Amino acid sequence: MEAFAPLDLVLLNDPASNTFDNGRYISFIDLTFVSGCIARNTSWVVADAYTNSDHLAIIFETKDARTTKRSLQGRKG
Repeated sequence: MEAFAPLDLVLLNDPASNTFDNGRYISFIDLTFVSGCIARNTSWVVADAYTNSDHLAIIFETKDARTTKRSLQGRKG
């Protein structure tokens, strides 16, 4: 984590959600990093989708806060 600090990267992974499961071992090996400026507008989850792999599917979504703000302002007026 110290190596990524100067790059302004944020780890999105949920520490309670493993990203690898081969039936004998689980791990948190698959990591998702984003820029700190968009981290607050990003969701991250390990999906229940079948992947035909020991690695579980990760779904993450980023939202443009500027667009959301504009649409909310538009609804008020």
